[in-house]
Amino acid sequence: MRTRVTCDQCRQRRIRCNGATPCSRCVTSMLICKREMGSKRPGPKAGKGSVIAKLRKATDVFSSDSPLQENLSPSGLRQDANQIPWPSTSYLPIRRPDDEMLSLEGNHRSFAARSVSDTANSAFCNPSRPTRFTGVIESQVGRDQVEIRNWILGTISHQRNEPSTASWDTRSCEDGRRAHPQTQSPFPDVSLLLLITRCIEIYIEHLFPTMPVLEPSQLRQLAQRPREAKEDSLIYALCAFSITNMCGKSASTFGIEKWELVAQYLIRESIATRQYYNHIEDCSLFSILTSFFISSVHFQMNQSHLSWFYLREAITLAQGVGIDKESFYHGMDPLADLYYRRTFYILLVSERSFAIMRHKPILLSQTISPPEVIIKEQHEVDPGFRQLIRTFSQLSEGFIALWNESDTGICIPSTELEHLQNHFELSPDDIGPLFDTQKADLIVTQHWLRLVAWKTALRHGRLSSNSRSRSTTFSYPEQVAHSLLSALSALPSLSIEVHGMGIFEKVFELGSSLIDIISCFAKVRLDRPPSVRSNVEGFHAIVRIISISPNAWQKYGSYLESRASEPILYYVGAYTLSMHLPLPMDDYEVRTYNEYSETE
Repeated sequence: MRTRVTCDQCRQRRIRCNGATPCSRCVTSMLICKREMGSKRPGPKAGKGSVIAKLRKATDVFSSDSPLQENLSPSGLRQDANQIPWPSTSYLPIRRPDDEMLSLEGNHRSFAARSVSDTANSAFCNPSRPTRFTGVIESQVGRDQVEIRNWILGTISHQRNEPSTASWDTRSCEDGRRAHPQTQSPFPDVSLLLLITRCIEIYIEHLFPTMPVLEPSQLRQLAQRPREAKEDSLIYALCAFSITNMCGKSASTFGIEKWELVAQYLIRESIATRQYYNHIEDCSLFSILTSFFISSVHFQMNQSHLSWFYLREAITLAQGVGIDKESFYHGMDPLADLYYRRTFYILLVSERSFAIMRHKPILLSQTISPPEVIIKEQHEVDPGFRQLIRTFSQLSEGFIALWNESDTGICIPSTELEHLQNHFELSPDDIGPLFDTQKADLIVTQHWLRLVAWKTALRHGRLSSNSRSRSTTFSYPEQVAHSLLSALSALPSLSIEVHGMGIFEKVFELGSSLIDIISCFAKVRLDRPPSVRSNVEGFHAIVRIISISPNAWQKYGSYLESRASEPILYYVGAYTLSMHLPLPMDDYEVRTYNEYSETE
């Protein structure tokens, strides 16, 4: 019997079969001829899925041995907190490394906060959506970013207590809100909650007296409850603002050293959160203040262009809402009226300060009355805030245009310059009891504006050696610098440091003018050794003030050191030494002075 099917033995031996049963080949080889193997279907064959299996394994969100597989499930989130093992940060999900460092891609509806709980809920609500894990992309992220990621998503050891047995307030993926713990939990995103709480307390304790634009009790409530998108955006920006202002104390205050990277992350989160609501049409105080805090953070990080952009954005939003018009406040709740007016004047003060520092035009004018305090707890804040408003209100639009030289046709009479000098010489102690931070801000700002008025008179030929008023003489920066040092000597260094780069830039301007005076007198006349000695000591004192802040010293320290090491300064030192008026000199200064003396 013949058949067209090859027998199993010939098929395995890969030889021709004659189709007989048994076939001749099997008979010759004494094999059992059988046909039990099924024939293969002709044409393309379906794959075994090995490639797909490898891809799925590489992008698998939860591996079989992951300690978070059980703990991050919806049921695992509700179990006793004491029974949940502490997860390793190496398993924690982070964003893709292109521009956003710390959060997973998720299924966001109106707004979804990026927390571990929401990551779990997103994974279980939409398991078909691929997510990424640290183990896959960690090699693509910079070392500093990984360290900051591990810190943000890790635990703050010095602030963590024993885990409680409280459950989580879990919400569905469609909620659009953050799933916050009702009490403290060992999950990593609680550390972000602790950071937010700490930043809010720092703002209330140190920054609120000079920037009272948010109700303290409302801020504390925001940190503990689920937040809307605009609230989250504001909180992130406020935290970055607190961290950058306290950069010199970031290690001891927040438990972080790389404060700049943490601030950048928070700012990116604040800006990214705006994608979930229309902040331009929002018309709320939160949207205005978010732009203002972002501007302040960029200023602290020496990014003037971005700072100016977001400051103008805040002003534009404020003008769009109408807080610069009295009609906006008709029938408004007194508490809302207070904070809207304060926000307007904070924007006015910040814009004029920035305009003088960077020679920018201004948009805001004093078109509304100052705020009236209705809260008893804030009566102590009001005098210093009102004095700050009065200080910058003295700067007319014509004076700022003259300072910026944007209109050469403007002529400021000498009487107005003298009036400015007299107003800026008002001591904060004459106003009443103030916070130390308010005193430091007012003292430095008033002395800096005295210098600005003097420079304006210098540019337009209003100075004279024989002038009756000291403010119109060439040596006036001496008096301003010594007055500043005398006023600051009674204040703690923290009251200066909490203001950030803005106050140190003003002190730097005063120090630069003082060293210019020292150089000028050393070149033209040397008959005032006591004055030269006091000026050099004053310059060293200003350098010590700037060295309080590592951020300020990084920007201004090298310049001040180069000015201090000029040969002309040591020539002045040699003259004062010959008059038996020793100057404070370290070993390097002594060697440099000796080398310079040998060349003479």
